[in-house]
Amino acid sequence: MSLPTVQKLTGHYLIFAVILIFKHATFLRLEGLSSESALTQAELDYREANVDLKIRQYLTGSSRDSVELSASFLMATDIEPSRSSARSSVKVHADEKEHWFKRLFRPAFSRKS
Repeated sequence: MSLPTVQKLTGHYLIFAVILIFKHATFLRLEGLSSESALTQAELDYREANVDLKIRQYLTGSSRDSVELSASFLMATDIEPSRSSARSSVKVHADEKEHWFKRLFRPAFSRKS
């Protein structure tokens, strides 16, 4: 792999990691955690769920640059916090109807006009 390719993948990796941590922290904040606690817990869940591995798999498996594919990956990737003694996990929802924004706003999508 050439140096520019490695630099590009590293940049994308960092951006993806920050977005996923902030996305998870936002949901934790909506559940009532303070901003600081939500961000700290999101980082812990990120590490525990090995999200970095999923990001690396996505970036190395992606053969072309596509904003749409990257956005879809980010929207479909959720960090599932541990609710018990089990470890946190990461879920990548393949089905569009499982995207986080549709789950969050499900009542709005089910209304008929």
